Amino acid sequence: EKWANTDNVKFFRGYNWNLAENFLPYSKIKMWEDDLRLYHKMNVQGVYNESMMAWSTLGPSNYLEAEMLWNVNVDTASVLEKYCKAAFGAGAPYLQDYYTRVTRRQNEALVEAGGFHGFHLIYDRAFVDGAKKLFDQAAAAAELEVERDRIANMRLPLDHLGLFLELREHQFAFRFDEAKRVFDRILDERKAARAKPGQQWVTGGAVSMLKRFFEESVNDAHRYSSAPYRRVFDLPDTLVTVFDPYNSGSSMGFAEAAVNDANWLRTKTYSIPWSAQGLSSVATGSVWYRIRLPEMPDEALGLMIGGCNSLARVYVNGEYVGEGRGFAKPMAFDLTGFVKPGKGNFLAIQIQRSGGGDIGVGGMFYPSFIFAGLRLKERAPKFDESIRYLPGGAIERVKR
Repeated sequence: EKWANTDNVKFFRGYNWNLAENFLPYSKIKMWEDDLRLYHKMNVQGVYNESMMAWSTLGPSNYLEAEMLWNVNVDTASVLEKYCKAAFGAGAPYLQDYYTRVTRRQNEALVEAGGFHGFHLIYDRAFVDGAKKLFDQAAAAAELEVERDRIANMRLPLDHLGLFLELREHQFAFRFDEAKRVFDRILDERKAARAKPGQQWVTGGAVSMLKRFFEESVNDAHRYSSAPYRRVFDLPDTLVTVFDPYNSGSSMGFAEAAVNDANWLRTKTYSIPWSAQGLSSVATGSVWYRIRLPEMPDEALGLMIGGCNSLARVYVNGEYVGEGRGFAKPMAFDLTGFVKPGKGNFLAIQIQRSGGGDIGVGGMFYPSFIFAGLRLKERAPKFDESIRYLPGGAIERVKR
């Protein structure tokens, strides 16, 4: 509203797509309906949006945007009906219902939708099952082969939503062998869909984003939970938490077991992202997690942090173990000699934030565990000093 009162010529620059995901069901129908009308009211002259060829996900949203840029007051439901009739023939009513359901579910969920990490809070298996029935009905009703082909291609994100929910269920249950199996299937199917000739139903980001946010974590979790390793303690989802805006917690005793944390805050780690816990405003500094460990075996031990945002420091019984860096990167630490056999051990993990607020995550956000087996060669993960991580996990070379 302040900008609207200036004489500047105003354009909007944004994105047509889900910035940190690129393939699962996603709708901008309600967003365009709200935003473009607001921009028009504020005397914005036009838009310059970054888009991509990803018709299986973005078809209805992109079509609506094109219509609204010529007539911002067009009836959006009528535009969706027009689109579906042109694309799917007699199957149109079923897919119009589907896109309406996606739009409503996404809008009413009231969680950050800018990436993978909130999808299991927006959709469930019942939604997927109901939506698949709509696609089956649409395919049965369509009269032309080209319409049935479009319906099959538009169904791809929904099928992968079902697989993605399965992946997350396995991760949350520490079933890492099953998680890897499902992940590999998702990745192979996305690569195959991407390689199909003709129109670009699937963008390259469908593959690259999946690999960027999940591949290393899935593979390392499987590695350190399989022979010659085994899990001996799974870090709970809910952990004692303290925020450290000035990164000074080590001098304040946050790594010490003697500090009384009985009434401190508890937050979720892997099952619910920060955006859904009211923590999006924690943009800088660190968060500390404190865990009292059960009885530990007298053998080589390691800690696998599944993924965090973005720098992790590990302490055992007040002693500093080491540091790892990397947005959504798994990190393995050697705890041998730090953890004493038996009971009474104390683990503290400091996560220093570096970007990522645009996708609603912070702290630790993938499952983590202590494992036994072969001793790690390094006390802490090696990291490349020549790079730095930007918001969202992008990598930039540091000029020296």
